[in-house]
Amino acid sequence: MDQPQALVIIPTLNEAAHIRQTLLDLLQGGGTWPIVVADGGSRDGTQSIVRTMAQDHPNIRLVTNPGRTQAHGVNLGGILAAHAGAGVLIRADAHARYPSGYVRGLIDTLTQHGADSVVVPLLASGDADP
Repeated sequence: MDQPQALVIIPTLNEAAHIRQTLLDLLQGGGTWPIVVADGGSRDGTQSIVRTMAQDHPNIRLVTNPGRTQAHGVNLGGILAAHAGAGVLIRADAHARYPSGYVRGLIDTLTQHGADSVVVPLLASGDADP
């Protein structure tokens, strides 16, 4: 079975503190799949960080998410994936950390098992006291 073409979508809104590391994590492990940051109108420098990273990584793209919410961003990712001919949409969180090869691992799992969807556990942590 051929490797499916994938598109990674990252909905954002004011994620300047995290977006650079998230993008670096997702770039690890090779692969040239598109990584699209769907920004809902950040005012904290998120867009500037993404544009700067896109200069060195042509597979990173910044788009406007006029709906502003994560749900709208994911839906926009689905539309962009369909237009690009990508059979796989990977939703990533802007303030999450990903292990090296994360995207490749998801794609390999889909391919090896003929799955329609892959869900992974997340270990959440925060900086603020409850």
